[in-house]
Amino acid sequence: EEELKGAVVLIYANKQ
Repeated sequence: EEELKGAVVLIYANKQ
């Protein structure tokens, strides 16, 4: 699901 990938990207961006 693309939705899951979007969530991972959000978490990764928030970590930086």
